[in-house]
Amino acid sequence: MPTKPTTSSSETSSTSKAVHDAIERLRNKAGQQPGGETADETPSTPKRIRPERQIVRANPAPRKTRTTPAPTVAVKAPPATPRSGEDDPGRYDFDLAEYPFGYLDRKAQTNGGSPPLVYRDVITSPTGEAVTRTWTTYPSPHGFPGPSAQRLFYELLQLYIKQGAVGSQIRFGTVCNLYRRMHGGRTPSRSEYNTIDRDLETLAGLRFKAENAFWDRQLRAYVDMKMFSLFGPIFKFKERPASYQEELPFGFIEASSILQMIAQTRGFFCIGFESEIFHGLSPAEQRLSVYLAKKFIFQKRHWRTLTGIAQALPLTSTNERVIKEMIRKTAKGLLDRQVPFLLSFEFTRSTKTGDALVVFHRKKPPRQDYEIPPAALESLDPALQLLVQDLADAAGDHRRKDAYWWTECARRLGTNGVHAALSQHRDRCRQESVRNRGALLTRILQDQAVTMGIALPVGRGRSLPN
Repeated sequence: MPTKPTTSSSETSSTSKAVHDAIERLRNKAGQQPGGETADETPSTPKRIRPERQIVRANPAPRKTRTTPAPTVAVKAPPATPRSGEDDPGRYDFDLAEYPFGYLDRKAQTNGGSPPLVYRDVITSPTGEAVTRTWTTYPSPHGFPGPSAQRLFYELLQLYIKQGAVGSQIRFGTVCNLYRRMHGGRTPSRSEYNTIDRDLETLAGLRFKAENAFWDRQLRAYVDMKMFSLFGPIFKFKERPASYQEELPFGFIEASSILQMIAQTRGFFCIGFESEIFHGLSPAEQRLSVYLAKKFIFQKRHWRTLTGIAQALPLTSTNERVIKEMIRKTAKGLLDRQVPFLLSFEFTRSTKTGDALVVFHRKKPPRQDYEIPPAALESLDPALQLLVQDLADAAGDHRRKDAYWWTECARRLGTNGVHAALSQHRDRCRQESVRNRGALLTRILQDQAVTMGIALPVGRGRSLPN
C-alpha cells in the first residue's frame, strides 16, 4: 500500500499561510470578509471611532451628527429641538408662577393644622426703594397641594381658558375625564380617582394673603389682599349615590371672583410649550419651567441665589449642597426634554456677597401672541365678538390669526376705547399710505391703553406683569 509523502511542520505552516493569504486577497478584491462582512470593517481599514465629549446635552437625535465643541457654560442644550408645541401652548398665572402655593415633597403636605407657607423676597420699586413682598398660603383641611394637586391646578387653568375664561364655572365634566386629560386618556383606578377628588377639595380650600405683592398701575399703588381664594364650591352629578363610575358629565368647580378678575383684566401668560410636554415633566421640572417661562418673557438671563430659588419652588432642604444638586438635576431635566426657551444654566458665586448663585440663559422668549382657542372665541358675548371683528377687519386680519390679541384689547379697552382707537386708525389711513395696517392699529391700541391706564396682554402691550 503506497505511503503518503511526509512534509515538515515548517513547510506545512508556510503553505497554509500562503493559501490563506491568497484567499484573503481574493476576498478583499471582491469586497467581502469572512462571514459576509464588508471590506471597510477589516482590521486594515478600521472604522473611525469619534472620541466621546464630556458635554451634558438633551437626548441625541437618531441621525449621525458631528459632536459639537464643549460649551462655555456649565450645561447647555443641543441646537436641535423637537416639536415644542408652540401652536397650542399652555397658560399659567403670573403670580403663582413665582409665589409658591404647595410643596413638591409629599411629606411636607401634612394636614390642615400645618403652619402657613410663607414666601418673602425684596424687590426694587420704580422709585429705587427696597420693597418687601410677602405671599402667605394657608392650608386647606387636607393640607397643602402636593405634586398632583399643582398639576391639577395647571389643567383647570387650561380648561378655563379653552372655555373662554368667562363666567364662574370651570366645566370638567367628570373626575375621570379630568384624570384622562392629564394622563393620555388612561382611565383612573379607584385610588387615583380619590386622589384627584381630594386634590380638587385641596385647591378649593386654600386661602391666600398678599402684602405688597400686587401693583395697581391705574392708581399707582401697592395692593394688600387678605384671605382670598382662587376656587369656590365643587359640583359633581351622579345617577346613583354610591357609584363614582356612573358620574354624569356636568361637573364643574367655580372660579372665585379674584380668578375671574385676573382672567378678564391681566390674563394669563403662555409658557411656550404645550400641555403634553408639561405633563411629561417631573413635578420639580414643571414648577421650574413655569417659573422660568415667566422670567424669560423679559429677561435674557435670569440669576438668583440658591436659597432664593429654593424658596420659590419651594424646596424643603436648607443644605446648600443638596439644593444645588436638586436644581442641577431639575434644570438638566428641562434641557434633556428640550423645553424650547432654556439654552443653558450654570452655578457661580456673587463677587459682592459671596452667595451661591444659579444662572439660567434664555434660548428664546416664550411667545405671547397666540391665537385664542376657537371654543373660547365662539363663547364670547355678541357685543364683544362685534368689536373683535371690527378690529380684525381694520387690521386686514381676515383669517383671524391674531384673534387672541384683538379679543384681549376689546375686553380690556371696552366699546369706547376700541371705537376711539378705530377712529384714529381710519384717520391715519386716509391721510397717509400705510403699509402695515395691523401694526399701526396695534400701536394706537397701546397708546389708548396707556391713556386709559389699562394693562394690555404681555408680548405687545407696554405694561409689565407684577
